[in-house]
Amino acid sequence: MAQTAAERQATYRKRHPEKAEEYKKSGGSRRSAKKFRDTHGSNPISIGGTPEYIEYRKSERYLKSYLNGHLKRKYGITLDEYNVMFEAQDGKCKICKGTVPNRNWKDGRQQRVTLFVDHCHATGKIRGLLCNKCNVGLAALNDDLDILRSAIDYIISSGKGDIPLGRHDISLTT
Repeated sequence: MAQTAAERQATYRKRHPEKAEEYKKSGGSRRSAKKFRDTHGSNPISIGGTPEYIEYRKSERYLKSYLNGHLKRKYGITLDEYNVMFEAQDGKCKICKGTVPNRNWKDGRQQRVTLFVDHCHATGKIRGLLCNKCNVGLAALNDDLDILRSAIDYIISSGKGDIPLGRHDISLTT
């Protein structure tokens, strides 16, 4: 079985205690961070690129390119395929039918997409597009139907009939 990075480092420290001690005395990785700051300071070109590149990263063109690459790497679909799914769902979450981005960033950043790709973690099959709350909710319940049924039973029983079922009127049997 392959060693983890931590195990390899521990083995190295045992074999070379003098080098490990020297590294520790010199400040270790803090030394590297200090050296970087001393060399680059707060120069934006050293840290984040040229002003033109920084401006490009804010553009619609960059966003499309970024999202297309992300979707290809993570789910094997293109941005065009995502947009087809988005239109097929009328831009609504497949579970709650919501259309408003509901992910709040503490630093005020805007959510890049309205709906997230939901997929089966066992098979990798894409099931649809969900809002953040529904996507996180399914993940928190491990996509387990027994837990979902139990959660539904809990909500119904604790609501004492006060919950208008409407579109949520579902059968708890499979």
